[in-house]
Amino acid sequence: MYDFGVGEMNPFIPLPTSLKDGIIESVLDKSPYSSQQGISELRQAISFDFKKNFGLYYEPDQICITPGPKDAIYKALLALIDPDSPQPQRVVSFLPSYEAFVAMPLLITNLPPLNLQTDENFYPIPANFKKLLNERNDIGVVIINSPNNPTGAVYPPRILRELSEIIKPYPHIAIISDEVYRVHNFTEKEFTYDSIARYLPDQTIVVGGMSKEVSGTGLRVGFAAGPAHVIKAMSLLNGHTCSCINYPTQVGYTKFLQSDTDLMERLKIRDILNERRKLILELFSTLPALKNCILGNADGAFYLFPKIDYFYGCTTPHGDIIKDDIQFSEYLLIEGKVVVLPGTYFNRPGHIRMAYAASDSSALTKGLTSMNNVLSILK
Repeated sequence: MYDFGVGEMNPFIPLPTSLKDGIIESVLDKSPYSSQQGISELRQAISFDFKKNFGLYYEPDQICITPGPKDAIYKALLALIDPDSPQPQRVVSFLPSYEAFVAMPLLITNLPPLNLQTDENFYPIPANFKKLLNERNDIGVVIINSPNNPTGAVYPPRILRELSEIIKPYPHIAIISDEVYRVHNFTEKEFTYDSIARYLPDQTIVVGGMSKEVSGTGLRVGFAAGPAHVIKAMSLLNGHTCSCINYPTQVGYTKFLQSDTDLMERLKIRDILNERRKLILELFSTLPALKNCILGNADGAFYLFPKIDYFYGCTTPHGDIIKDDIQFSEYLLIEGKVVVLPGTYFNRPGHIRMAYAASDSSALTKGLTSMNNVLSILK
């Protein structure tokens, strides 16, 4: 089986030693309750990391630790959306999007998000966004995700500036910027980073975590940084839901950040992912059947989101006609033992998502070759 479905690195890229050592030391020493906002040492380490490596300035009391980045997004939405508003507050999301960006607004408001499709590079279209904000007075939150899941797109600074200029006249609108893949930006040889929080710090909640950054998916530690009153509300939500965050993992992440003050450990992981990215892009450009897939922007995270509608109408060896991306994905699984996710799951039919973090070069080559072979026999 060639698994391009799961979006994680662990165990194929191991956890940093300093993180594991910190967890072990804590377990052997103590594992008490911690503050509902997160231990102060970790919040201080994240504050320092933001300032030194990402050019954002948050005091420790502007940071809340959560049981994973997804939990941070959910609690940020709960803190930002006013249930007593005269009319329901709506959430804006850019498509294709992570499934949780659709599910969470539904859970909280009983209304789906207001979805805006992106362009062929998977960038938001500022004119469409501006039109939406001009036409409606019920928007409360905008979710931005760059580097992006499912596409791998990295929003360039010009797009982030344009979006911030459009939102700025609406100080009541908050932004949740999901930056869980922030280190995995391959647009330049040297590490580059930008965030809408640079332009609208008083309206933005930045969400991150160790799951995608240091191969710590199962350890479930995330964080949110932003205006102190929102962070206070999120901390109260922590106290009344999860009580507090896993103490040893907080200690481990603290030790890691204290040892990786120059980003070198995280950039080593980024470089490993970039080598895999280069290989998979090369295979798409050289294997004959895969050349028919149109690749969009894949400058970050560890995903490709190729367009595969070229194969619609093709007949399989068993006489079935491929009609959509779900049937296409099922065909790859059954005939090629290749696992991908249909773009329909992310609200962009005609595409598939491929995660390449959990495969080494040999598995990537074998998996893409198998995919090419089963596509080559379509009629």
